[in-house]
Amino acid sequence: MGGCHPGGLGRTSVPAVGRPSRTAGCRREGGCHHRREPRCVAPECAADREACGRVAAVTSAVSCLGRPGGPERAVAAVRRGDVEPRSRRFEDTELAAYLLRVVRGEERDALAAGVRFGLSALSLGYTGATAALQAAYRCGLRTRERLPVPVISVGNIALGGSGKTPLTRWIAQRLTAAGLRVGLLLRGHGGTLVREGGIVSVGSGVLLSASEAGDEAVMHARALPAVSVAVGRDRVRMGRLLIGQAGAEVLVLDDGFQYWRLQRDLDVALVPADDPFGNGRALPRGLLREPPSRLRRADALFVTHTERVSAGEVGCTIQRLERMAPVGTPIFTCQLRATCFASLSTGTTVPLDELRDRRVYLFSAIAANEQFACTAASLGLTVVGHRQLPDHFAYDRQALPGVDDDARRLDADALVTTEKDAAKLKPDCVRTPTYVLRMELDICGQSAFEACLLSAARSLVV
Repeated sequence: MGGCHPGGLGRTSVPAVGRPSRTAGCRREGGCHHRREPRCVAPECAADREACGRVAAVTSAVSCLGRPGGPERAVAAVRRGDVEPRSRRFEDTELAAYLLRVVRGEERDALAAGVRFGLSALSLGYTGATAALQAAYRCGLRTRERLPVPVISVGNIALGGSGKTPLTRWIAQRLTAAGLRVGLLLRGHGGTLVREGGIVSVGSGVLLSASEAGDEAVMHARALPAVSVAVGRDRVRMGRLLIGQAGAEVLVLDDGFQYWRLQRDLDVALVPADDPFGNGRALPRGLLREPPSRLRRADALFVTHTERVSAGEVGCTIQRLERMAPVGTPIFTCQLRATCFASLSTGTTVPLDELRDRRVYLFSAIAANEQFACTAASLGLTVVGHRQLPDHFAYDRQALPGVDDDARRLDADALVTTEKDAAKLKPDCVRTPTYVLRMELDICGQSAFEACLLSAARSLVV
């Protein structure tokens, strides 16, 4: 194997017509892995854990399982905090965290045991349904569509933070640097245009808000001004729009490992080093969308977040992947590295040392809130508090003032948040000085992966 380890715009209810946004073990190459620092513990939320609250949250979340979209939609709803009716924002994020602990087997009470029993039965149905869907595509009962440009997919087999977002950005940047016009396709989690679809950017500014397109899409559109971005459940249709309207020469499909409808020229699958396969159970009893054995479909594999574990643990994960994947499948590793802070109000960047030893209050709504807290602590920040919210949480008039008030009460010098959260925030949304932590991806075996990437991106479509 080679490499690190041998290995019209806006809303589009009518195509091409829309409205503008209303709101402007790779030790062999050395140096890639570091032993994990002692795990830091983020400050606890103040929400209570009364049994009645738990029952209400669990009952509401499990009720999602019978709705269209199935178990995966239900677990995703819990991560976003949408386990109660749309008219009432689910504010007690501890309840969402409780349900996830139930799924992971961390809660041992009678209620948790009953919920796990019911979810185990539902997992059998989910696994059978996904297997039948894949079989239908393999046998030709359902059609896989081919677009007239190469398609590169980045995905995984589990819910949660596996590092898809930074790798997707990295791929788009490299393809753009190679002189290609890149289009980025996302489902648009957390936005209102998931069903209808919308074009977020065609390389000339952001056309939709985070509430419409989702936080990740807006973040990508801001960070990648030369890349066209579209969201929507029907990514085949949105891909055609990007090709027609933005002249995309290659498409990058975010979270596309299970999007069987669209044929790909390169399928990249990610496995987080700190939690490779979760509890090994399928949704909704676990967080797996597919069994680990399905990773053999991937053309390239990535072990991500290697900065969180020891080199030995990374090596063990690589060995497991080697046993699953076909011979010759390249396996790469990568880690995230903090680069600087950026002022939310002005966009001005400041070095990491600028906030060292300063009292800061964190707030984040991502899949790995605890890791964000650990990263902040490792940079020498004095973390006085942390408001942890579900992934894709939609900030409202109650949440942000609460963050600002907590920061002032705890005498914090500044607020610190993530790039993903910043995509949903206005520059003047809080009074306390706010900084955005910027991260970059370091890939072990970068040159080999770039060669693989460019080969797929420049392939001729028959």
